[in-house]
Amino acid sequence: MSSAMARQIELAVQVHEEGGMYWAEVPSHPGLFASGETMDGLIEALGEAWALYSSDDSAKAPKAAHPSARTLKILVPA
Repeated sequence: MSSAMARQIELAVQVHEEGGMYWAEVPSHPGLFASGETMDGLIEALGEAWALYSSDDSAKAPKAAHPSARTLKILVPA
């Protein structure tokens, strides 16, 4: 399947910027987080993190969001 036709999922991601780096968490999926030097790098890392996270069958409960976060909706490969 080509990358243009690959399945995608939309995630509401809370992005933080600290010390010139970005990191993000996905409140609806506890334990799903990633970091990157750029937003493009962060999005790529989130895609990789999602692939690992979605292959884990353990139960996941929602958690509270970090108060200084901004929320973005991004598409990553499903």
